[in-house]
Amino acid sequence: MRETDADSSLKTDNTRVPWWLWPNVLALDAPFVAVTWLYFFAGVLDIHLFPHIYWILGLTVWLIYTSDHLWDGLRLKNRETATHRHLFAAENPRFLTVLLVLGLGLLVYLLLFKAEAVLTMHFEGGRIAIPPYPFFLLLMVAGYFVGRVRSIEGFPKEVLCGTIFALGVLCPVTVLTNWILPQRDAGLAGNLLEVLKPEIWLFAFLCSINCLAISCWEFDADQENDPESARRHDQHQRWPGLAIFVIVVSLLVVFLEPTLSTRIVCAAIAVSGSLLVAIQKFGSRLSPPLKRTLADFALLTPWTFVLFLA
Repeated sequence: MRETDADSSLKTDNTRVPWWLWPNVLALDAPFVAVTWLYFFAGVLDIHLFPHIYWILGLTVWLIYTSDHLWDGLRLKNRETATHRHLFAAENPRFLTVLLVLGLGLLVYLLLFKAEAVLTMHFEGGRIAIPPYPFFLLLMVAGYFVGRVRSIEGFPKEVLCGTIFALGVLCPVTVLTNWILPQRDAGLAGNLLEVLKPEIWLFAFLCSINCLAISCWEFDADQENDPESARRHDQHQRWPGLAIFVIVVSLLVVFLEPTLSTRIVCAAIAVSGSLLVAIQKFGSRLSPPLKRTLADFALLTPWTFVLFLA
């Protein structure tokens, strides 16, 4: 049977990558979001982090996401409906493998030969050891892929991956501010309560919402290439309700919390959550790749706060 022009365009549309989608195709969007929020949290808490901390976090996130793209790309069942990032990974496995090896080598170098930068922080002119950081990075990697491979009934993997992403990003500042400095004499119970600060878990919810929203928007591609995610599509569609909950709680914290740093962070979370809901409500005519790109931009709101507070 002769292939029509319409059929041909459907098969080739996902091979043309718009310029604004390349950060996602090359897995650069997630590391930039991770570094942005770490820099933001450190700034509002007035903590100086070694530059290597940002490089290590960015590299770790990039390695996770690039490996994930490559793994999914090699298992594609239908390239015609695949996302741009998975199609690129399927067509360039050697290129991505070389990049992964180089990136892993650089990460190992930073961990081994910049140990002082990795294991210590400056705070008010002093140095404080934070040996848990590399350990938390390993947990971040292991937890992410466990979440990708194994699903818990009634608990979407996107929520697990988003939570792990958020906790991995905030590990340096949470370890320092919640465990080492102000509460070091408060005992285990006091330290655990400090880690339950609202901005930490609201950020984890925000990251999870971002993952759920993208999963919904990419449902057509997931139907054949990620059936596990597609099976939970009805669950994922409830994410706007969770987003509204996070927005409301964040605004309550902004108006009721006396701590300025917490109020600033929760304001940024509320704005990001509102942008995600706006994309869902007013973006019905937008393509899934454009929605995904806008969802990543929605998580970059801390830069407006950084510029405003500078």
